[in-house]
Amino acid sequence: MGPGERNYHEQVDPITRDKRADIIPRSALRRQQIKLDNALAAAPFRLRGDVIFLDRASTGLIQVQLNQTSEDLFPMAAGDGIEGLPFEDFFVTSAAQPGLVANVWYGYSARFKTLQSVNTPRAADYDRAPQQRSSGSFAQLTPVHADQQTFIYTVPANRKFNLDLIALALTRDTAAGGTLSVLLRILFTPSGGSQQMLASLTHVNAALDTNRSFTSAGKIILLPGDVIEGRSQDLNAAGTHTRMVVFHGTEFDA
Repeated sequence: MGPGERNYHEQVDPITRDKRADIIPRSALRRQQIKLDNALAAAPFRLRGDVIFLDRASTGLIQVQLNQTSEDLFPMAAGDGIEGLPFEDFFVTSAAQPGLVANVWYGYSARFKTLQSVNTPRAADYDRAPQQRSSGSFAQLTPVHADQQTFIYTVPANRKFNLDLIALALTRDTAAGGTLSVLLRILFTPSGGSQQMLASLTHVNAALDTNRSFTSAGKIILLPGDVIEGRSQDLNAAGTHTRMVVFHGTEFDA
């Protein structure tokens, strides 16, 4: 060789030594498509490298053994890979999968990364035959009125209910004749269970234009037979107030 010339191995930079002590120049990635129309039982393929990867165009499922068939079978599908393990014999086992293929990429010192969106849209659990449900309204009341129902809703059989809003509000329209309480409540009774308080609001100020409110937004799943109920009570002897006791949500197939 003349001055400045290099031999073959000097030109291939770098080189990789496999476990058999063979000197193998680093090469570009190569692809082997394996058709899976017929069943395969440790079918041999002469593939040389230290990394193997099945790309996203792979449609079948295979089991592989590297270098010898005494190894345990390793399942692979699209997006699966093996890195850092030198091999030159690749054995494939699979059931018959007509029309399906495995696109196998192999070579040396490559790194593969599969990207998956973390924001993949997913159907909400209440997208099954959804129906909006709500009840309640503003109403002006004059005292004295005893505890009374403002709404009631029972989840039908074979349905569920996503309760996403409850709200209570009260405004004193005219001065009360005393300082007894005005009580607004939303109650919950599970099917076969005892009644529980879901939300409450108490107002004891007798002055004109005084007010109180409560709102809760979230997600509570009610089951078939569950009941939610609104109730209102004013114990004062005079004066009027406007109250609101409401709920909103989505009913859907269980």
